[in-house]
Amino acid sequence: GVGLYGDFIHELDWAVGRIVTALERNKLLDNTIIIFTSDNGPEVQTYEYIKKYGHRSMGELRGIKRDLYQGGHTTPFIVSYPKKFKQGIVTDRLVSQTDILRTLADYLDIDLDKRYSEDSFSFLDELSDDLEGSTSERTFAIHHSASGDLALRDGDWIFINRNRGDDSNREKEWFRHELGVIPHNEQVELYNLKQDPRQLKNLSAVYPERVQKMMRDLLKYVYEGSSVILK
Repeated sequence: GVGLYGDFIHELDWAVGRIVTALERNKLLDNTIIIFTSDNGPEVQTYEYIKKYGHRSMGELRGIKRDLYQGGHTTPFIVSYPKKFKQGIVTDRLVSQTDILRTLADYLDIDLDKRYSEDSFSFLDELSDDLEGSTSERTFAIHHSASGDLALRDGDWIFINRNRGDDSNREKEWFRHELGVIPHNEQVELYNLKQDPRQLKNLSAVYPERVQKMMRDLLKYVYEGSSVILK
């Protein structure tokens, strides 16, 4: 009931089902790693879908593709490998798709040169109690907007730095009002995602020292051009 978009989602589900059925038929499913995910949140027309169909592709979050809010970066990430990995487990561990490279390399016991996996952390230990990743758990992530602005996720906190453009201007005013976003005049934004997952209240003026530290950390990662090998 969501127009062509709804048709596409049904087709996607059908296509994945065909792949899984083929693996089952050939007795390969238990020994095949399947990763189902998305590279970003919904397109801008999702606001139209909310108005017309009441369908929220970003769930209760704020944000869409190409902006810096969580709805544009929080996506499904489902891993299936019945022969080796735990099943039916749900985790809130912070994972980026760049981490797939090092995780699979760990599983295959491939020693990756850090130059080729400079922003990849292994989450192999999350998938199996018998397997351990070679790098420390990811505690932060860098978000990138279409205009070139960056955000730094560090634990429960996310700092949004706006100096090239304002991607938030694509967000509809009625949507902000409906969600309960508190207006502000700050150039940068700071949210505690544990306490405020929908990013309704900008805390940058409340925690200026945290803003300064996260700004320094973000610039460090940008200038050094890597994250994993930094101390």
